[in-house]
Amino acid sequence: MLKDARQRWLIDKINQPDYRIPLKQLATDARCSVKTIRRDIEQLMLERDAPCLIFNSTLIRDKTKQPIELQGYWFNKPEIESLFALNQIIQQLSPGVLQQQIEPFQHRIEQLLYNEPTQQSLSQKIKLIEIAERQIEPHVFEKIVQALAKNKQLNILFWGRERDTKMERIISPQQLIRYKDNWKLDAWCHKRESLRTFSLEAIESIGILSHASKSVDLDTLQNHFESSYGIFAGQATQQAVIQFSPYISRWVKFEQWHPKQLGTLQADGSYQLSIPYHQDPELIQDILKYGHHAKVLEPPELKEKIQQEVIKMQKMYAGTGFVPDE
Repeated sequence: MLKDARQRWLIDKINQPDYRIPLKQLATDARCSVKTIRRDIEQLMLERDAPCLIFNSTLIRDKTKQPIELQGYWFNKPEIESLFALNQIIQQLSPGVLQQQIEPFQHRIEQLLYNEPTQQSLSQKIKLIEIAERQIEPHVFEKIVQALAKNKQLNILFWGRERDTKMERIISPQQLIRYKDNWKLDAWCHKRESLRTFSLEAIESIGILSHASKSVDLDTLQNHFESSYGIFAGQATQQAVIQFSPYISRWVKFEQWHPKQLGTLQADGSYQLSIPYHQDPELIQDILKYGHHAKVLEPPELKEKIQQEVIKMQKMYAGTGFVPDE
């Protein structure tokens, strides 16, 4: 009996009530050595929290534990409730591919908690409200997941919104990112020979290629995509310093804008935030949403861009209409 089959067989034995089975008998039935069967049991106890112990060369039930078995793993009631809560969150995330992948566990969890008041309570008390979510085609997400799982390249046609043009690219997907309620794909672009980030809703067609995906090491990915502010990746070349009013600081001081940010409360109750960045369009948007409660201190060019944006807004509201970008 192979190891996987042997462990599944042992799981069935462990799930029997009040079992007490000599290791020698288990080894004979499994056609392996006592040493092997002992090692299998110890692995189930260590890695899957199996409710058993070995005493006097006998496998017996550990009556101090009353766990619930789920797909070959044992969980206590609070852990099952946490899984149910996680499942409720995943169900509310888009797109539906994530729901499909967890569906086998979902039905089992619901059955285990069917008679528990917790299930009804959690299902009503956990809600995700996604703001400004952009709708994507389910097949786009599915193809990307498949390509990531199989380590394959993708051929995509996407809409470049800055120039309002459609472009075809061959990419090697690296990782999916959930960023501000929307999905992004970090990938190696074979035409540009560099790392790029693609918004999934802008991908109009997609196909999986037979070629193996180019592998980019994790350190390179992190240095490229996390060194500068937001989804506009690249090595940080600037440091923005923003001061928030004492009023809005009550909220902003708890926000994480960047993993390498530095924030300090000032004597007057205001909050000063310093963050690295490479490109500034998204940073400008995030600053402007706080209106007169946020002031850029550094660098001068970022401060100037904010001032110019405010002037354009004043002209627009004065009745001149939308001011074109330069």
